[in-house]
Amino acid sequence: MPNPVAVQPILPDESIDCIGLFCPMPIVKTREALRPMAVGQVLEMLSDDPASDADMKSWARRTGNELLAITKDGPVYRFLVRKVRSTRLRQGDAANRGGPAFGLRP
Repeated sequence: MPNPVAVQPILPDESIDCIGLFCPMPIVKTREALRPMAVGQVLEMLSDDPASDADMKSWARRTGNELLAITKDGPVYRFLVRKVRSTRLRQGDAANRGGPAFGLRP
């Protein structure tokens, strides 16, 4: 009989508390917290906003970040998000969106 594989809990590298904040602030705070984190690191975000479940799922799909887990304890949601790519602009990215090119002044 094969041995069952033990599942290790995911330990976040950073954690933010967005309890008491409502849309769009949990997403804004999540984006701000992920910005300085390294690719592959995991952020835990706590929120009691009922819309945060749908908001985080939509945000993760749009940004490409990986939503690893969603749990709910009473009114509080716990989200674990893995940063998938750097949020730094590469030269030319801003120009492609109609803004000034990275590192160049108008």
